[in-house]
Amino acid sequence: MKKNSLLKTLGITFGIALLLSWAIKAGYYSNGTYTASDTITPIGLYNLFSTPIMAMSLFFDVGLLFLAVGGFYGVLNKTGVYSNIIAKIVEKWKSKKTLFLTIVMVNFILLSSLVGSTSLLLILVPFFTAILLKLGYDKVTSFSATFGSILIGEMGSLFGVDVWGMFKYYFSLQIGDLILVRIVFLIMISTLFILLVRKNGKNVKEEEIPLYVENKTKKDSLPLIIISIVSFILLLIGTYDWQNIFGITLFNSFHESIANMSLVNNLLGGATQLGLWSNIDIVIVLLILSIIISWIYSVKFNEALDGLKDGVKEMLLPAFYALMSYTVFAFIYNSISAGNGTFVETMINKILGNAEKFETFKTALTAIVSSSTFSYFPLNLSYFASIFTSYDTEVLPSVAFIFQTMKGIVSLVIPTSFLLVGGLSYAKVSYKEWIKNIWFFILELLIIIILIFIILTIF
Repeated sequence: MKKNSLLKTLGITFGIALLLSWAIKAGYYSNGTYTASDTITPIGLYNLFSTPIMAMSLFFDVGLLFLAVGGFYGVLNKTGVYSNIIAKIVEKWKSKKTLFLTIVMVNFILLSSLVGSTSLLLILVPFFTAILLKLGYDKVTSFSATFGSILIGEMGSLFGVDVWGMFKYYFSLQIGDLILVRIVFLIMISTLFILLVRKNGKNVKEEEIPLYVENKTKKDSLPLIIISIVSFILLLIGTYDWQNIFGITLFNSFHESIANMSLVNNLLGGATQLGLWSNIDIVIVLLILSIIISWIYSVKFNEALDGLKDGVKEMLLPAFYALMSYTVFAFIYNSISAGNGTFVETMINKILGNAEKFETFKTALTAIVSSSTFSYFPLNLSYFASIFTSYDTEVLPSVAFIFQTMKGIVSLVIPTSFLLVGGLSYAKVSYKEWIKNIWFFILELLIIIILIFIILTIF
């Protein structure tokens, strides 16, 4: 990856937002009603410095998660058994590496479409990246198979809280609405993406493997495998909002019963309820795991600390870029918090006009504009959902599906997605390389989506 190429890409993106903020008058939505303003709310010289800082402040937990994952793998490298596990898997699959690549992608896509938090899957990325690179795949292929697959799964979200769970909350939908359409869509885009990655996958002699150090040992790897699997299952349970998605109150009741046991509650120190875990809780679990694994494998404190520092150091740049992907959103958030409108809302009002009924392609364009700028999806929906809830309730599942697919495309190509930007930095893949690799797939996606939109409109 060319030096600072990703930073230049982010700078151009922010520059476009800057120009639009000077060229388009502000406006704002309130309860679905647009109010115009006679003034602009431009990005000024002060904002050029304050906005990146605000992005880091608002989403520090995202950067912290990247650093915690780096630190965790830094500790794993000190055990030696991590190298053993990688070597055994590579040896087993080196003659069937295309099949392994496919299995990895299928699993990332399925998990991403089902889990409570797609950022949780960041924990798995260094492990599978190391294997894919050891198998001889190039860095673009490893990025596509991991981060790319996560983004594909998010686009085809079935029961994922980050996407369809938000629609359930803001549009009062059922999790099963349009489920057949969404399943078929997920299968179609997954198949196309897997075929693309398999076709474009290049064999190389050697690639630099991030967060991996060759350090084999004769120690038993079974404890690490068991601890890792059990911990990941716990994280899957902890980050999934069971009550709001499926109406399961088991974890709520369990948490309440613990709260009534003062001694246990004090010992746990106010632990977050299972089902409501955030990025911060994931970070805490990773830190605890690092301590447990160091103890089991007799890693000295200083060695573990060195591993933690090495891993964090390696993840500093990806964490920084992930946070910088939110700069456009940070400016918009600041304008809203100050009671001012934004140029984005004016653009959306121009697109929708005074439409009082559902129009497929206007809704799609609205979703593209809002997802490119309001890149924090919960605020995106909380701000614009009221525009669409005035429509007939029967079209709301279609509106949600449109937002889901358009958000997915935006996340794949617009550098306002923290997974895209942070992932490119981690894999050392340039934005240009990624677009060159993905552009034809995006065209195929658009054709599929347009056909589905037409069918939804007709029926």
